[in-house]
Amino acid sequence: MDFVIGTFSCSKYWTRLRNMIGSVQKNWHGHPPIIVYDIGLTTDQAEHVVKFEGVKECIKVPPFVPHWRDHYTWKTWAWRDLLNHADGFFSLDSGLSVLKPMPEVLYQIEMLGYFVASHKHPMNSEVTLAHCKGCGVPPEFRNDKPMINAGMVGFSQRYRWIAEEILAVASVEENIKPDGTVIHPRWEQSILSVMVHKHLSQKLIFGDQDFYMRYEDGDVPGQKIWQHRKIKNALIYEPQLGV
Repeated sequence: MDFVIGTFSCSKYWTRLRNMIGSVQKNWHGHPPIIVYDIGLTTDQAEHVVKFEGVKECIKVPPFVPHWRDHYTWKTWAWRDLLNHADGFFSLDSGLSVLKPMPEVLYQIEMLGYFVASHKHPMNSEVTLAHCKGCGVPPEFRNDKPMINAGMVGFSQRYRWIAEEILAVASVEENIKPDGTVIHPRWEQSILSVMVHKHLSQKLIFGDQDFYMRYEDGDVPGQKIWQHRKIKNALIYEPQLGV
């Protein structure tokens, strides 16, 4: 099975995007090709990013709906599009550093058709009534279920239809924007969480959130990902140009 890594960036996140690519280059030898989704890069940035070793292409997200820039709606389009380029994808936010190879993630995507990690926050604190309605579930569906982390997720062609359904729901703004019914609403993460629990609840296996994504570098032995998008020194791994 062939895979790609997908990530996303605007010009504001250019430094973080470079760091994320550099961390993959340095710490995951033999990694899948990287596809960068342009959600507002400058022309120079978009032309330069494909020169980095391991970057397959840079794809500009089209204005597929009027609200495509809002509520992280663009990410739902990219998730679906990634499956136009490979048998499976592993999506990673650009505000991350990869610390170690993750072949086990690719193996799970190949064997089970997906990889998700729990965010550990309860769904009923972040999923709104509008999210439930858009996804076709009653409000009580949220009870006793954890959120899914939208910063790292993978699907294979086996579950392409889930990626397509997520995109279809998010393409209606009333389904994805906060409606004031919860204190800490999320956006694409809420749609992802509902759909994963709705369609995969009988077989759901979570990656370990503490193992795969932490705010501290090396805080957990064997930690694979460091989430540091909010720190000032975002460029730790300078990416290398291809030969």
